[in-house]
Amino acid sequence: MDLDPHVETTTLDNGLGVTTVALPHLHTAVCSLFIKVGSRFESPADNGLSHFVEHMMFRGTERYATSLALNTAVERLGSTLHAETGRDYTMFQMSLEPENVPAAIALLGELLGQPRFSDIELERQLILEEFNEDYDEHDAEINDGDLARGMAFEDHPLGQRIIGPRANVERFAVTDVRRHFTTFYGARNAILCVAGPVQHGRVVEAAMQEFGAMPAGSRADV
Repeated sequence: MDLDPHVETTTLDNGLGVTTVALPHLHTAVCSLFIKVGSRFESPADNGLSHFVEHMMFRGTERYATSLALNTAVERLGSTLHAETGRDYTMFQMSLEPENVPAAIALLGELLGQPRFSDIELERQLILEEFNEDYDEHDAEINDGDLARGMAFEDHPLGQRIIGPRANVERFAVTDVRRHFTTFYGARNAILCVAGPVQHGRVVEAAMQEFGAMPAGSRADV
């Protein structure tokens, strides 16, 4: 059996990249949607906004009006929706049975196409709890990675914390979330990657159906 991955990439008319990594010997598939946005693309005033938007994406869509409805739809596919924000990317990912890949792509398309951005105060409190995990009882920062990057890069955007400063997290409004989403969440700034026992043509077909109407936007630059 050939265990070497076979990689193919297609770019849709709106600029969305679609990459498959064919691994026919596996029994599960992974669908990942990468957006080229993270803390290095933020001004000091917006630092933490990419992470804030990532959290707000879980608050439901037009079809799945609440976070519970969205998570239930994901669980029906035998999966969980994982997301993370880095310094130069934001990712949404699902691992599931290969036959559910088209449904996963449809759900990711719904997530990016129709976010509601509701319940901002609830999500703000969750982010502040996450923020507090990096501080001790004396309110001193204990995240060695963030401390080291801050010392190494100083005022460069790479030195900024992904979660941002507390004051920003407490200040961000829905208008900020929508502005950031509109600026960065365009097809030209995104890549859909599916790995596992999948066929490239079928993945592209599903991507065209679910992401074909996604606004092209512009590609982020630093």
